[in-house]
Amino acid sequence: MGLMWVPQEVIHLKDLGLDDWPRTALGKLSKLNLRKLVRQRYHDNLARVSSEMAIKSDKSDHRYWRAHVLSLWARAVRVENETLDLRKPISDFADSLTVARVRGQIRREVLGWRRLSTQNMAENETVAKQIGLVLRRLNGNADVVEESEMGGNQTGPPDVDDVVHLTIQPDKYESTKQLVTQSISKDGFNWDDVQDVFPAQGFVSELPREAVLDSAKFQNAYTTKTTDYKVLRSAIERMLRRNRILASYLVWDTNAEYSLDSDLALHVTLKHDQKLFDHVFQHGGTVESIDELRDLAATHPHPEWTLLPGMLIRVLTYNIKQTGTLGFIYSVSHCIMDATYQARFLGDLNEALEPSSRPQSLRSHASYKLWAESYYSLQTIP
Repeated sequence: MGLMWVPQEVIHLKDLGLDDWPRTALGKLSKLNLRKLVRQRYHDNLARVSSEMAIKSDKSDHRYWRAHVLSLWARAVRVENETLDLRKPISDFADSLTVARVRGQIRREVLGWRRLSTQNMAENETVAKQIGLVLRRLNGNADVVEESEMGGNQTGPPDVDDVVHLTIQPDKYESTKQLVTQSISKDGFNWDDVQDVFPAQGFVSELPREAVLDSAKFQNAYTTKTTDYKVLRSAIERMLRRNRILASYLVWDTNAEYSLDSDLALHVTLKHDQKLFDHVFQHGGTVESIDELRDLAATHPHPEWTLLPGMLIRVLTYNIKQTGTLGFIYSVSHCIMDATYQARFLGDLNEALEPSSRPQSLRSHASYKLWAESYYSLQTIP
């Protein structure tokens, strides 16, 4: 697979202060505790490196920062610093996931760049231009387009240049817009509510089209320790912001009504605002016990939820009389979640529901949109 896929680091248990794997009460590997230890080690190392950088280099030391940004790119594409072509378009030697990874490193390691956006990266398409941007920023002469947790820089719905499947057929923009609007309007949304539109991978496109996944879903009951509905909802909202693919739709032009490829399904993510969350959440009242809540996950009062084309996640909250706390049932369509992703989803959910959790403490994930667009482009665009 090449040097790009060599692990960046191999961590020994002793590096985490362990003699054996952390385990649950049942003797199984505790991934959550292991993840916390690895994350803590990462942040400790990052703090140490930042401290060393502050000691060794003044903020205005351009030679140091030029070499540092160059080194970030060279390591990302597994070449020596001296052999990296600074004038060559980055798209010629790095895919979108590599760009996202380097962007994350610049944001963490270069002074003053916590708000570096994908737009900044795209507008400076060579390593030389990105180095120049960093140096101008250090001098206070470069504007940074900020990205919020709400996702992306777009203040409006996607334009034709933002939709990858329209790269070679821009004339299909209005047709795509009509298809999307027709699909989401049943829930009170319109084109102005849309954040992104991007192709689903082939497997996901095929099964819904054949009605295999129309009603397949993950539907589980969850108990919490909180009694405050606002706290519970806020925690789940934070989790959704870190997993933007969840609160979405999956649409396709099955009968070629809009002259689009009937084999291509499109993910439609919406802006994460009050309107969206008010639709995702619903309060179901009070149940007597945890057992009753669990039974409701099997005999759900809203079997129509998460049916394609979506909304693909819904949350039904309850007061639990037995415990005096809140619980909820989440329903997620199988077309955006499998067993592997559910483990990550539950990990994020557990973190968000921790009493000590802060809004900024949830880990970020690589953009699924970037991966899906790369997957599509490598399949279809010469």
